[in-house]
Amino acid sequence: LALVVGSVVICHRLETSRIGRAWMAIREDEIAAKAMGINTRNLKLLAFGMGVLMVTGFADVQADRVEVRLWGWGRNDESWLISRHIIPGDPNIPEGEEGSPWSAVTELRRTPVRHASGAQMPVEAFGVDSGYSAQAIYNYVRPHQHARVLATKGIPGKRPALGKPTPVDVTWRGRTVPGGLKVWGLGVDTIKTLLYGRMRLTIAASKVGGAGYVHVPDAFREDPHGEFKQMTAERLKTRYVKGFPVLEWHLPSGRRNEALDCFVGAYAMACFLGIQSMREDAWSKREKLYAPRELDLFGTALALAPAVQAVRAMTAPPVPAAPPAAGPRRRPPTSRTPPR
Repeated sequence: LALVVGSVVICHRLETSRIGRAWMAIREDEIAAKAMGINTRNLKLLAFGMGVLMVTGFADVQADRVEVRLWGWGRNDESWLISRHIIPGDPNIPEGEEGSPWSAVTELRRTPVRHASGAQMPVEAFGVDSGYSAQAIYNYVRPHQHARVLATKGIPGKRPALGKPTPVDVTWRGRTVPGGLKVWGLGVDTIKTLLYGRMRLTIAASKVGGAGYVHVPDAFREDPHGEFKQMTAERLKTRYVKGFPVLEWHLPSGRRNEALDCFVGAYAMACFLGIQSMREDAWSKREKLYAPRELDLFGTALALAPAVQAVRAMTAPPVPAAPPAAGPRRRPPTSRTPPR
């Protein structure tokens, strides 16, 4: 009974909040809501992102642009496509120079994503594909490694989703530079097989969602760039090597797959954050941080701050305990010779 009453109260407070009223206006008449100044696109994305408890991003680099996708992740491998960004520019131009796309990528990566509760969610991990112009990618990632920006390289075959990193910075003696750049290998075939299975669940399942459900906004399904078509562009084919069948992912001629590459990379970044082994207590901590159940007097969820520091504290490696402080040194007892 208490759970039912609590659910009713929460739904009522959400309905009377500013975001709830905007959702009701969009539901009644979207054109009128847009005329009143309501950002219908962002609020639509906000509406389906209630279960997002982790945000990662990935950049696919082309000769004349950088394409970025932000993905949200929740319990039971549920995922949400949050946003798509196509940034024109030559990736070989360093960050900060005119015509470079990297300044916009950095700004996008540092901009928090607003959760449906009103909390600000940071992009916790961000990957950049180094398949094109690897040295330019290394030059961008190197000064941003502390912010969990990873240089990646797709490796076909039966590989783990995220492999061990390979150092690329060496001294003139051939020794690895401490704290230098590392390139992370992605098991792209493994991830594609997993995600294609989840997208089949999306087509067959209801709109409610659930375990493994891949949420894609209707605007992206119908857009002229073919976001959903790019996500499903590749086909699994059988190739025989020395008489043995080998399954390989193949991109048909004339098709684009930037959206699929970003989906694969964003999932690998979620694996970097430990989503594969994340337990319920970790999800509960994130839920308290981004989707608290307590509401303020105005009906909006209380955002715990600062979110970025709290998330880093949850996912950072444990700090070794300091050794106990040494007490005052005592002089060893000396034997006193009795007088003769």
